[in-house]
Amino acid sequence: MLSGALDATRRDDWQHACSRRGVLTALVSSVLGLTLLPAWRAGAAEAPVALPDKVQQFARLLADRQAWTALGQALRKRTDAVSDGEWHSIQVYLRQLYQDAAVLDAMAAARPASEGPLRALASEFRQRVRQLDGPAKQRDKEAFLQGHARTVEVLGRFLERWQASSDVPAEL
Repeated sequence: MLSGALDATRRDDWQHACSRRGVLTALVSSVLGLTLLPAWRAGAAEAPVALPDKVQQFARLLADRQAWTALGQALRKRTDAVSDGEWHSIQVYLRQLYQDAAVLDAMAAARPASEGPLRALASEFRQRVRQLDGPAKQRDKEAFLQGHARTVEVLGRFLERWQASSDVPAEL
């Protein structure tokens, strides 16, 4: 009889603790919901800030440079053969990169003092990208990687010269 009374007391204490725990959990959830939800909704309602066209183009160029460099590194590390589908994807990417290289001319025109050398580097970059279509068609990994290294070097020289011709301090 005493054992049954103890079991009932324990059960009642457990139910009471659960209800306290449940109330406390609901209270904390409500408070957090009421404080965080308006901030979350406000952030979700804001439209993303659009960057000026020239800044977007420059950001795209930097992203292209990073992706182009990563492509070369990935090909260099590969020990297995590159599939036909991958070579086709590389050719599609080369065409996109060639089109995106038009930004280089716009960037060169923005720096009249060094426009000539910058345009020459932009032209050389596009020419080298166009020439890489041959090794990609022939599935020649070594020739492609050699041409890739030259394009990375030309793009690096372009960006260095472009930044050097800027009137904005390098610290910014």
